Formats: sequence, structure tokens, C-alpha cells
Amino acid sequence: MLGSTLPSYSAFAAEKQDTLNVYSQGYNVSLSENLIQTADQYVVVEENKFVLKDEKKLKEILSERDFEIVNYLVSQANNNLETISGANTAVVGNSVVVMPKDVSAKTISYAKASEGKRAIKFHWWGIELWLTKTDVRAIVKGGISGGAAYLGSIFGIAGAVAGAVVGAIISEYITGVPIYVKYTYGNKYPPIVLPQ
Repeated sequence: MLGSTLPSYSAFAAEKQDTLNVYSQGYNVSLSENLIQTADQYVVVEENKFVLKDEKKLKEILSERDFEIVNYLVSQANNNLETISGANTAVVGNSVVVMPKDVSAKTISYAKASEGKRAIKFHWWGIELWLTKTDVRAIVKGGISGGAAYLGSIFGIAGAVAGAVVGAIISEYITGVPIYVKYTYGNKYPPIVLPQ
């Protein structure tokens, strides 16, 4: 009964595409695309770790609360990067791209356009994830724990991030559709899940 009174997440995501809600230090705060773009200029990757450059100038530009949010998310991002240590990574701009682990010759078939793209990009504010049709089928079939283990086997991500992503995939999509996932660290809402 309660579930029927709540709007679907898809409807919510359509309304809030430009704003991501983040839970930071016990408060609901709004992480707008504008804040992401402003802070992006001051976040760099050094030795596979996100760091703030010219922190003094960023403090002048942002409100105290927004600066705390950026610091919190950078910390969360670095915690998540630690879980993928040893993975095949590349720094692209101010993000870290993880190359999927090649587990067998079958992965060559994932390059087919009908399968969709397979990739993950870590940002200071969250991750962007692209999964193939085959990945989505395996995640849905495996459930929360099996799906999280599957993501760990491909990209090395685990824990709360993998669980949140898998939960959103299972609740939003049927199998056989390549998807794109946008996940913000500390977000009180499920990740945004869209077809590729």
C-alpha cells in the first residue's frame, strides 16, 4: 500500500536531472550540476587519488556548506578508488577510468554495438557506469549479492556502491537492455539508470 503512494524513481529522475541530492554529515543538501562544474576546475587526479588544487580560491568561490560537500565527496571518491587498487586504470582529465578485467575470450563479443558499451568512470562526485546487455542479464539473475559480486569481478568495485547500483538495476530494468548508471556518493536516492 505504501509503495503505491510514492512516485516511481524514473519519474523523479526525469524531474531532477539537473540536481542530485546528496546526504552529507546528516543533512540533505543539493549537489547541482553547477556546483559540479564549478568544483571540477579545482579537483585533479594525482597518483590515482582526487585532490583539491588551489583550495583557498575554491573556498572563496563556494559557500562554506558547498565546500564541505565537495570535501566530503572527494573523500568518498578516494575511499572508493582504494577498493580498485591494482585494477587497470587510466587518468582522463580529472576522472579515473577503469578498464574491465578480461576474464575470457568471450569479452571480445561485448564490443558488438548491439551489446552496448562496458566501462566505468570514477569522478570526485560519483561514478558513471555503462553495462552491456549480457552484464545486465547476469546482474538481474544474480540478485543483489550475486550482482554486486559480478560488478566486483568486472571492475573491482564492491560494497555500498556496488549494492546501490545493482539494487537500482534490479528495480528499474528487465534483462537484455544495455544501460548507463550515474551514481553520486552519499546520495539518499537510488542511482539514475537509463538505457544507453
